[in-house]
Amino acid sequence: MGGILEEIWLVLVPAYFFLQYLTLARYRGGWRMAALAPLVVMVPVVGHAVLAFLGGSNLWPLLLFLTAPFAFLYLVGVAVVRAIRR
Repeated sequence: MGGILEEIWLVLVPAYFFLQYLTLARYRGGWRMAALAPLVVMVPVVGHAVLAFLGGSNLWPLLLFLTAPFAFLYLVGVAVVRAIRR
């Protein structure tokens, strides 16, 4: 069971980046501002991951794997609220 949860957790990282792109491309106005909110956290996290990778750390994606799923869930929440409001 732990293996399945780990795989789902890892899939949420690229899923976050895809959903972030979709929401920024499709949303306008206040919805776009709501979709921009995770970038406040994710831009520094991605910057840290890049610097750690360039520094040769083998733990470079750790913060990315810990934060991206929560950003993904936030964007899913924004999409659900937007769908309900329409």
